[in-house]
Amino acid sequence: MQTKWLTQIHTRAQVIGLNEVWTPNTTWINEARFGYNRLYQPTFPNDHDVPASSYGLDTGVTNPLYGGLPRINVLGFFSFPLGGLGGFNWPKVQGPDDRFQFIDHVSRTIGKHAFKFGARYTATDSRAGHMAGPEGASSFLVGTLSTSTPIEDFFAGAPTNGSLLIGDPTRDIHNWGVALFAQTTGA
Repeated sequence: MQTKWLTQIHTRAQVIGLNEVWTPNTTWINEARFGYNRLYQPTFPNDHDVPASSYGLDTGVTNPLYGGLPRINVLGFFSFPLGGLGGFNWPKVQGPDDRFQFIDHVSRTIGKHAFKFGARYTATDSRAGHMAGPEGASSFLVGTLSTSTPIEDFFAGAPTNGSLLIGDPTRDIHNWGVALFAQTTGA
């Protein structure tokens, strides 16, 4: 396999957490926690910055992130799932994803009874896109010419089918959550 069709993956993860327990006296306890994490993980074929036209193919793809040799499958020679020419189901971009979390618990004891209540807040922002073959794909699965074979159709430039990504599949997802609780124990 050509190294230009291998995958580039870059992962950057950042995490921070703070925790404080405050006990002003023997009957009160307050515990507060804050956490943040961030993840960014883009995955591209090595030739993602090479336009398909440099391979002699005019796919019409103009987004520079979706460059590279289009996926080419020829039944009996190099076809999915055994392999093929070109990249496979990339790029995939995850992030940057941000997640914030804040938790606060307060406990109070009165005699034999214990009371605890608290709150939790989380906020998640996720940006992701998985573009399956955005540089295009062509398959030569059956002879489309009168008595041809898939490999003959490949050399003749007569594919059985093809595909091309239209639009932008990336998504921004935002999720916020709040939780409250109260509990008591005792005799």
